[in-house]
Amino acid sequence: MVSYGYGYTRQEVTDLATDFAHTINIKPRNEELTLRWFEGFIKRWPELRVVKPGSLEIQRAKCGSVANVEKYFASLEQVVHKYNLQDKPHLIFNIDEKGITLNHKPPNVVSGIECNTSSVTTGRSSTTTILGCGSASGFAVPPYFVFEGKRMMNELMNGATPGAVGAVSDSG
Repeated sequence: MVSYGYGYTRQEVTDLATDFAHTINIKPRNEELTLRWFEGFIKRWPELRVVKPGSLEIQRAKCGSVANVEKYFASLEQVVHKYNLQDKPHLIFNIDEKGITLNHKPPNVVSGIECNTSSVTTGRSSTTTILGCGSASGFAVPPYFVFEGKRMMNELMNGATPGAVGAVSDSG
């Protein structure tokens, strides 16, 4: 079902198996399978596993439809032929941006009853944007950083990739 966009929880799998066991008269109607049964089921089927699904925005899900992907590659093929790029990977580039925040979400921790736990954070969320670009032949353009702020401080670029450039904007 996951390949169709819906994954079953442990309890749903157990409930479905219980219904099936009742239907084929393996289990009496008044008996239910348990989560302990589910653990054994997962051990017997090593190709199955319990995972936490990643979130996918509805807009991204719609863009990923088969029709849209086919349309994209048909358009890409037209552009590649129009500009005679079939054998010129050094002329084909991809650029992407990624916004990162320095404020992390601390994980749950085991603590004593009397202890107040805390995790040091920046206090407010600030975003740094990184632009990356590379060619189909493997050439990488040095990254471009956009920091939140009013004035660029050279220290922000300490330790950066050689050739990297940085700038500031109000929102990063």
